[in-house]
Amino acid sequence: MLKITRGGQGITIETGAGIFTIDGACGGQVTSFFLKDELGQHQVAGRKAPLMDLRFTADGHNITLATTRADLAVTVEAADFARISASSSLLDGALKLTQDYEIHEEGALFCNLAVVTPAGKHLELSGCSLNASVQIAGTRMAR
Repeated sequence: MLKITRGGQGITIETGAGIFTIDGACGGQVTSFFLKDELGQHQVAGRKAPLMDLRFTADGHNITLATTRADLAVTVEAADFARISASSSLLDGALKLTQDYEIHEEGALFCNLAVVTPAGKHLELSGCSLNASVQIAGTRMAR
C-alpha cells in the first residue's frame, strides 16, 4: 500500500521498497530517496542535490531546474498506484516543463518529462543535461 504525505512544498511517497520526496521548491524533482530493507532505511539520494537534476543553457544563461518552483498535484491516488504531476516555467515562460511521475506500491517509479516552448516564445537552447547524484558513502555492495 502506498502512503502519500503532503507537507510544505513537497509530497512524500512511501512504497514497499522506498521513501522519496518530490519537492515543488526544487523544480518538482526528487530531493530525497531512501531504500528500505529488513534492517531499516538507507538514504541514497538527496543529501546535497536532487536525485536527477535537469540543467539547460539557453539564451546565454545556465539554468538548473533545482532553482525553479514547480506546482505539484496528485492526479491519481489508489492503494497500489499514484500519479503526481509537477509543472514549472523557465525563462519567463519560454520553456514549460511537466514531469509526470507514476509510482507503484512495489517501488517502481517512472517519470515522463515533457519540455515545450509555447507558441510565440523564442529561445536559443545551446545545451541540456540530466545529472544523477547518488550517495554511496558507506556502501559495501551495490546492485
